[in-house]
Amino acid sequence: MTIRRCLVGSFFMLFCFLLGTPLASAGNRTLLFSDSPEMVSQTGVLYRDQVNGSARIFFHHVNDSKRVRYLSVQVTNPGAKDVTLWQERTGLGISADYLAAGKQAQNTYWPEEVVTTTLAPGEKKWLYRPLRLQPGQLATGMADWLTDGPVVVSVAMTDDRHAGRKHLPDLATTDLPLRGTYRAADLVALPDFSEQGMPESMLLADGKQDKFITGWDALAARESADLGNYGVVYRIWLPPAPKPYTVSLNPRGGVFAGVVAAKQGDLKTTHPVPAGRVFFGEGTVHDEAKLLTMPAGKSGWLFFSPPGASNLPVVIRFVEG
Repeated sequence: MTIRRCLVGSFFMLFCFLLGTPLASAGNRTLLFSDSPEMVSQTGVLYRDQVNGSARIFFHHVNDSKRVRYLSVQVTNPGAKDVTLWQERTGLGISADYLAAGKQAQNTYWPEEVVTTTLAPGEKKWLYRPLRLQPGQLATGMADWLTDGPVVVSVAMTDDRHAGRKHLPDLATTDLPLRGTYRAADLVALPDFSEQGMPESMLLADGKQDKFITGWDALAARESADLGNYGVVYRIWLPPAPKPYTVSLNPRGGVFAGVVAAKQGDLKTTHPVPAGRVFFGEGTVHDEAKLLTMPAGKSGWLFFSPPGASNLPVVIRFVEG
């Protein structure tokens, strides 16, 4: 298996473009990751950093207090010129069932609907309006956007719907500091081939064969690692083969609940993993969900992103027939 970051200006960027990868998603997209503290008992800013161009946010926080609280994601124009923001995708899940929330966030993320907004100098707008959370509820989400100038993005937990527009203290991370800013968070995965010309299975998000991305925690001013590659989108090449083959997902780290997307020609589909129930993989490494079948000689793409609350790694399997 070969995994590449499609960097703007690189030879592989040209290769990604020739294979049909959208420039906005195949370039040096910046990921803002906010998951520490996961269990939030205080109010304050959970993460904040400035980004410019193609960006994504992944957040994952539980209201660990005894009262209703609000989680919000806000963008601010820090400059002296207007900034246009094109919001491409927005996914969200809220539930006391963490696996169900992670699956719902992916189900709502994959459909693309571009919304354009303009921020005047100093203007603040909601990327996610304050989300009402009962005690014990998780809010997890992922959104993609593109800007033509810098914006400051803030994730905050507050006591009311309006507190996000006031000054709030920065919250410290836990012993597992899962937050930070990461460059080139869209990866292209190319399967290896058997001697018979069939694609071979690939292991994703194990931290060894597929390295976890590293970045910088802007609030704590220290290096960070995205343990699990949450918020990363893998664009997996489904190559033409001499015989038909099925594509399936096999969780290897424990319980798993998500949604993957696929593209074959002009046909775009989404596939719940697993279908018919919330999760699978509990106490076994043998559960497997069939995603789609590739006809002989046809190619396509599979899109996978590690869902919030699910365990990793996973194996993407290609089986003849």
